[in-house]
Amino acid sequence: MSMEIPRDDMMQSLKSFALSNSGVVVGLPGVGKTYSFRKLASLFDASDDLYMYIPIDKLDVESDDQLRTELGLEEDVVSYLKRYSDSSGYSSGVLLIDAFDAARSTRAQQTLLRLISRIGTELADFWNVVVSVRTYDARKSHDLQELFPA
Repeated sequence: MSMEIPRDDMMQSLKSFALSNSGVVVGLPGVGKTYSFRKLASLFDASDDLYMYIPIDKLDVESDDQLRTELGLEEDVVSYLKRYSDSSGYSSGVLLIDAFDAARSTRAQQTLLRLISRIGTELADFWNVVVSVRTYDARKSHDLQELFPA
């Protein structure tokens, strides 16, 4: 037997936020951050919104090249996103980075932080970045806090 907790209002709020802002979704382990990001991706699919979902806990990434390879891209992620912002016909897009805290090595974290920073610098007029991370790791990452000030 399973029970689904109704989260329709929360998901619509998260979708509205992601389409208009960049930010961090923070919570304790097991609270439903990944569930919410997957559900958000489904909502984006249903409404034909432009997005990219990167589940860090499912990837083995320590460099830009590894991230590109894991995502099956022929170019780096920023170049790929830029191409879509230039030619897609969309007015905006959302990059969902799920489970930032799963990037355990310093190299993996720096790769993701560099990606977020580049998008914020080079593509902020088009792409919003929303990152999910455990509360503990959000408090511990000063770099992430600098990229997304309170």
